[in-house]
Order: sequence, then structure tokens, then C-alpha cells
Amino acid sequence: MTRTILSLAFAPFLLVACATAPKPLPEPDPVKDPTIIGSIDEGARQASIEAAAVSKSARRAGRVAGVLAAVLTGPDHKDWCDVVARYTIAHDLVEGAMTAAAASRGMRDGAKRGLVLDQQFAELHDIEGIDVFRPEPSLIVARLGAAPSQKMLAAVALVFINREERAIDIEAPGDSAESIRAQLIDLGVPASSMAAFRNEGFDGVVLRVSYRD
Repeated sequence: MTRTILSLAFAPFLLVACATAPKPLPEPDPVKDPTIIGSIDEGARQASIEAAAVSKSARRAGRVAGVLAAVLTGPDHKDWCDVVARYTIAHDLVEGAMTAAAASRGMRDGAKRGLVLDQQFAELHDIEGIDVFRPEPSLIVARLGAAPSQKMLAAVALVFINREERAIDIEAPGDSAESIRAQLIDLGVPASSMAAFRNEGFDGVVLRVSYRD
């Protein structure tokens, strides 16, 4: 009875607490919102590349280590089961260690590279008047409108200056793409990183930004 009375007494406070508790924030959308999806994706890609590149030498080193372990270690060299076991263990340890080290190095370097693309997406996202999204982790698409101002282009240029060069494809109707490219060059974006394409199907300027390799 006492427990029931206490529960009823505290019920209003519990309702108030539930009503005033902060609602969980919505999960970010990697297509529209700034995230670290590029860091994760490029880290995984580079880890795979590094592991594949070292696989041949890792297998060779594993075979050498296995032979040495089989021939030079163990109390009984005539026990073939023991010899094979020593070979297998040494081979797998050396090959696995070399592959793991290469993958770890690739993951670290790739994550650093991808993080810069994540930062560039976030910076473009913060520029007023630009609609930016990310159809895949290694690609940024930015819509600048029909007549981007000099102020907007200057802000865009700052995203790319003094950083790893990107492949920036500029698409727009008429001669707008060439004009935007020329203005970005004047603002300091490397000419070698940009290509202009006429696209009469657009009513504005679109930038497609990706890695150069």
C-alpha cells in the first residue's frame, strides 16, 4: 500500500522529467551532412591496396621463415608432423604480420587523406547559397546557382587552395563553365585540377569534386 502511494506521489515528477528530457539528435545523413565517411572509406581502400601490394613479398618471407623454422628448430627433425607444424606456424605468423603492418599503414594514410575531403565537404556545406551533397564517399557535388557571386567563388577557392589537388569538373550551360574556371584560377585554384564542360541541361553551375587518382 505504501509503495503504491509513493508511486502515485512521484508520478507527476516522472511525467515532467520525461517531457523535459532532451530528444535524441537525428543521425547525420552522409549524403547531405558533414561526416567522416571519406576518412573511413579512403582508409579502407588504402589498407586493401597496401595489403595487396605487400602480399607477394609477405608470402615469400613467410615461406623462408617456415623453412628455417622447420629445419633449424624443434627437438626432432625426423618427425614430419612436427616439421610441418613448425613450418606452418612460422609461415603464417610472418606473412600475417607483414600484411597486417601494411594494411595498418594504408589505413592510417588513407584516413588522413579522406579526412581532408571530409573537411572540404563541410566547408562547402557552410557556404551560403551552395547546395552540396555526396552521392558516394569519394565524390562531392556542389550546385552554385545560375550566377555565383565573386564572394561565393572566393569562398569556394579557399576550400581548395594549398591542399592536395582534386579533380574538379565544372558543368554549366553556354560558356559559364569556362568563365567560372577562369575566375577560380585567378583566385588561386590550380588550373591543372579543373576541367570545364558545357551542359545545356543545367540551369546553374555544378562542381563535381573527387580524388585525382
